[in-house]
Amino acid sequence: MSNYTKIVDYAAKDALNTGDPAKLIKGTEIGAEYDAISVAIATKANAASPAFTGVSGFAVGAVGAPSIYMTGYATTGWYNIGANNWGFAVSGAKVLDIASTGLSVTGKIISTSNASVGSATSGVSYIKGSSAAVSTAAAGTLSYVMDANYTALVLISDDTSAKTALYLCGTDNVCTEISDPSNGFSPTNTGVVRVTKSGATITLTNDYGVSVNLAMTIVSAY
Repeated sequence: MSNYTKIVDYAAKDALNTGDPAKLIKGTEIGAEYDAISVAIATKANAASPAFTGVSGFAVGAVGAPSIYMTGYATTGWYNIGANNWGFAVSGAKVLDIASTGLSVTGKIISTSNASVGSATSGVSYIKGSSAAVSTAAAGTLSYVMDANYTALVLISDDTSAKTALYLCGTDNVCTEISDPSNGFSPTNTGVVRVTKSGATITLTNDYGVSVNLAMTIVSAY
């Protein structure tokens, strides 16, 4: 990548006397200028939709002034925290810290899928959160299908009546409440929210008789 630098000082020719050979503008001079301009253009990125090849380097930046950001959002983007350490800032505050030791997040993490902890084949747990309004008239259900038939802890919440419960559902499809059993949740009874498991599927069934807003969070070892 090169910058264009003017080769001939054409303005200086104006001060030369008439008849001075150096006052003439030669075709070779103009050709050399255009060649230099052509090289500079060919090795520069376009202002609109640039395409880069090879390695691109950016300034270090700072949490309040990241070096990679979107137009109009100069305090939100990527910057360098230190050696082999990237940071992502939002409105001048760090939210991501990426280093060889791992990823640190400041603030809440919201996932629309499961979040795995550990390796893909032998792990510690994965977590799934889901919520939806469940219709009583149709014996409405809220279900989540795990990757396989795992033992799972299921935290259930009923936002309508502000009730919560914690269940342990085994690979034998038996769900046992390990919190207060009088809170309106049950594996079998009607008139409450039933908690059932069939293989990899955990289901909440609304038998309250009124529409409620249910949510469940699943934590499972695999």
